[in-house]
Amino acid sequence: MELKIKRFAELSAREVYHLMQARSEVFFLEQHITVEDADEVDFDAVHMWLEHEEQPVALLRIIPPSVTADGYPSVGRLLVRRPWRRQGLCRRLMCEAIDYIRHQWGAAPIYISAQSYLVDFYCELGFEVCSEAYEEAGIEHRKMRLQPNMPR
Repeated sequence: MELKIKRFAELSAREVYHLMQARSEVFFLEQHITVEDADEVDFDAVHMWLEHEEQPVALLRIIPPSVTADGYPSVGRLLVRRPWRRQGLCRRLMCEAIDYIRHQWGAAPIYISAQSYLVDFYCELGFEVCSEAYEEAGIEHRKMRLQPNMPR
């Protein structure tokens, strides 16, 4: 399994297609999210994924602090495709993303918008809940933050 990290401009057309196909598979077909997935943020994001036989099996995007409203880096669009779940890929990818963010932007809090059923998982990685529950794309979420001094 190979880790890939690319800014949008570095992605091949095939890579864009496969990443968007995976996002559509999970967010639209499985989770029935009916709001637009692809957005302008994709152009400024760092895309990170684990690839097996030229197919993304787990992916996320890192949003640089220059793009976020609060000026802190953020992680979003995290998914693991169904056949690859329960193998630790989500944890591995999140740890890679945290390391990347700390290397690129130093000691800054990292924010995520977590689906509420995943709050315990993110707490295991050192994130803390920092909002009340809210609805995003028809699913209950919580804003979470990882402080820069929190070990994983």
